[in-house]
This record gives sequence, structure tokens and C-alpha cells, in this order.
Amino acid sequence: MSEKIKNPKNVVGGDIEITQTDISQGIDADLNATIVCDILHFAEILDPALENAPKIQEFEEDGRMTTDHDEAEMREFFKGCEGLSDDEIDKLVKTPNPYPGAIAIFERPAFVEPTKLYEYFKEYSPKIHKIIEETARKYAPDEKLLLLYIRDAVRDESKRLEREKQAKDKKRESSHLPYIVPVNTSREIKTSLQAVADGKTLRNWEQVQGEIALRHAIPGEEFETKLTTADGNGTYESLKSLLKEWGGLECALQFQFVFEAVLLHERAYLDLDDLIRELRWNVHSVEERREMRQRVFKRLNLFSQIASYGERPELYTDSLTKNKNKVFSRGPFIRLLDHYFTEQQITDKETVPIGVTVVAGDWANQHRGNRQILHAIGNARRLAGLSTGQASGEWALSIGLTLLQYWRQAANRHSRVERVGENKELTIIFDKPFTRFQLLDLFSPSKFPVAEMLQSKNPGRARTTWDNAIALLKKQGLISHYAQLNKKELPPQRWQNTWLKDETFDIRPATEAKNDAIEINRSGTKLRAAWAKKNGSKKNAAKSAKN
Repeated sequence: MSEKIKNPKNVVGGDIEITQTDISQGIDADLNATIVCDILHFAEILDPALENAPKIQEFEEDGRMTTDHDEAEMREFFKGCEGLSDDEIDKLVKTPNPYPGAIAIFERPAFVEPTKLYEYFKEYSPKIHKIIEETARKYAPDEKLLLLYIRDAVRDESKRLEREKQAKDKKRESSHLPYIVPVNTSREIKTSLQAVADGKTLRNWEQVQGEIALRHAIPGEEFETKLTTADGNGTYESLKSLLKEWGGLECALQFQFVFEAVLLHERAYLDLDDLIRELRWNVHSVEERREMRQRVFKRLNLFSQIASYGERPELYTDSLTKNKNKVFSRGPFIRLLDHYFTEQQITDKETVPIGVTVVAGDWANQHRGNRQILHAIGNARRLAGLSTGQASGEWALSIGLTLLQYWRQAANRHSRVERVGENKELTIIFDKPFTRFQLLDLFSPSKFPVAEMLQSKNPGRARTTWDNAIALLKKQGLISHYAQLNKKELPPQRWQNTWLKDETFDIRPATEAKNDAIEINRSGTKLRAAWAKKNGSKKNAAKSAKN
């Protein structure tokens, strides 16, 4: 042990210097009382319930600790301590027993032995009792200094908790997760989220020749998705492992929250615990929270490594210059910047932060606020909380993401707005009905694949899973109307293909998605009417001039 040890004392602040002589002689009554005071002070920070527990003086059986004290002696004591102003000293002197155990300093009681503290906290605070127990086990050979070790352990734990809470509160104040999370349905986003959803099965993924990268290409799509290594040191197998471990439908849903945040804020701070809460994942233990933070963080990294490449075939008019331009996609949608750790995480050498700063990629920055390019509909929060650990939950997430995609695509030209029912409620009806295959193939379930379930020994489970998934989406407020249009007479055997691809459904949106779809339909109708009027006038004028 070193010749001099610095230990803070907490009635007032400052340090107590303990020499080798002190160690050899043990701790005297003054030092004992101050250390006990420290322990009780920090213990109340760790366990607020102790505020209602009897003080250590009352707990002493011999009754020699009293609440009487000499104000002059107390004032003289505090004046000799650093860091206290006169006003603070007055307040301490006039407050009966300003800190738990502080009177012990003036009454010179017998020692408060570690065993006495052990018994006290065993009765009134299991949390502190456990810290004392672990410390005593660790430092049993140094019995003379055990009280100091207990004080240090309780102090360090209380400070760690306080710092972590302050850091977390500070970061959470600036967390930029939006209240409404429109589901982005632009073609670039759609194909990339299909790639993410296909990650666990590696469907449509292949190696890129000449570089360490994977590409996801769907026949007939203008855009393809590319996954590259974060630092250029990966392998094809490491990229495949990344997709298999962190891809899937949950990943696609998380992207919607993150992407909307970077569209709304040039530098979006995302607290990982906030994101876990917004996705409505249930946390039951510290270990579960660590695992969920890792899941969210790894997927953020995956998003930053995914890029969309392609070109839209049509031209778009620039709202400022009125020039017609092509729209290209080159590069990632988001980039990660700063990582935020608590002091304890740094001490423990943890690699998963409590939060990150995220910015938009070049393509998203260029079209920020342009809903002509960045199409969106509904609210992704309607899909949060669907458990992909259950077949019905994963199918519901697959169906929900697909419905939002198709509702947005059809709302402009392939739908009509009507009033239905006795209450003449406004609704939007889509021209083309949906099949089960259509709704389960775009963002395909990976944990409970449709084909596997239909080909299993119990294919009837697929029917139950479908019904339960639709019930979940109704409960979540995504679907307002669901009706089968052409119920087929299914044969006893080999009914799967008919059930999957031939039966059709009229499915209509509810809440935010319904309002958005109706607005898109009406805006499109007005624009087409204005265009027809303008062009019709030109045709009539040209005809008159010719005559």
C-alpha cells in the first residue's frame, strides 16, 4: 500500500490524508464518524427510500448518540473545512442533524463498526447491503480500513449513477425522433428496404465482382442496392453475416424512424434507448437492454453501409429553376458521425454508445422537403410493437409495410374517394384488389417464411397466421376496412396456391394513412383537371387559328 492515501470526506468536501501511522493504529473516533457520515450521505443518493429510515444514531442500541449538539463547536468545525461559504455554514448549523450521522462528530461516540452498518442496511436497504457485502468479501484482509473501502464503494456507485443519469438526460433532451413517422415509399427507399428485408435469407443478393461488396437487384426495378464494408477490410462472408444477423423486417421499420429524423434535422441526435422505446420493444432486464442497444446500433451501421444506385426514367421539374432534370441515386441514405458514451461505458470499454449523431446522405440532402421525390404516407408508429418473434407479428409487419407502399403508389391515379355507410364516412377505394402473395412477397417474412409454412406438415397454420396478422393491423389502427372479394372453394388437398395467389381482398387504410391517401387523390385530381383545361384551351386556340 502506498505511504499516503487520499480519501475525500463528505460532511463538507476536501480530503482526509491517511498516513502509514494512521493505518497501523486504525481509525480514530473522529475519522470513524466522518466516514459513517459519508456512507450514509451517498447511500441516500443511491437509495432514496433511506430518507424515511431511522438514522444511524437511533439504530445504535446503547443510545450514546444524541441529537443535542453545541452550535459554537459545530460552527468552528465547519469553518475549518474548505469549500463552504458563511451562508452555507449558517444553514448547516441551524439544521438539526444536517447529514445522517453528522452528530457523531460532536458527541464522540464509540465506533460504528462495519458489522453495525451491515446490520443497518440489511434491514433498511438491500441495495447498499449488497455493496457492503461485496466490499467486505473483497477486502477482508484489510479489516482496519474496511470502513474506508465501504465508503469508497458506496461513493463511487452513487457518483456513477448520478453521472450516467445526467449524461442520459442531457442527450435525451436533444433526441430528434419525430412524433409522426411517415413511411417513405420512394422507389430508391423501397428497393433498399426490400434488400434489408431480404438480408436474413440473402434472397436476390449476390457478390460484386472486382470489389468486396454485395448487390441486391430485382428484375424490372430501376434501382439496385449495394452493401460495402465500413472500413474496406471486410470480406464477402462478413457482409453476408452482417445481413443475416441484423437484416429483416424489424430493420426495415427502424430505418423509417431514422430516415425521417435526418430529413427533419440536418444533424439528428438519436438516443438508442429512445429508439428502443419508440419501436415499443419490451425491456425486462439490464442484459436485455444491452442486447437491444446493440441491435439498434448495428442496424444504424448497416444503414450507413447501404447505398442505392440507379436513375429514374422520367424527368422532374426543379421548383426554383423550372428546368427538367433526371434524378440519380448514388451513395448511402445516412451517415453516422459522433458516438456518445457515459463515463462508466468508457471505463468498462463498451463499444455500443448510448446515442449517435446521424446526418443525411447526398441524395436525401438534395431532395430534403421535396415530396415529389420523397413520397410518404401514414405513420410507421402504427407498426411499432409488432413482435417478429411470432409468426402473426412478422406477417403483420410484412403486410403493413407492403400496404403502405401500394396505397401510396395507387392513391394518385388508381383510386377513388367516396362516402360509404349510414354515416356517409369518407373512404378511399383502390381499383386493384390485393392478393395474399402480393402482400407477403414485397417485404418478405424471413423468420416465418410463407412458402415454408404452406409446405409444412401443418399448412393450415398459414390460414390462422394470416387471420391473426390482419386482426393485429386492425388493432394497430392501420386497416379500416377488410373484405374478401372472391372467396374460392378450396379443395381438401393442394389448396395452397389458390389460397395464396387467387383470392383477392379490398383493404382500405385508417387514421393517418387514410387521410394522406385521400389528400393525394384529391391533389392529383385537381392537377389533372387543371392540366386538361390548359391543354384543351391550347388545342381550341390552335384549331381556331387554323380555320
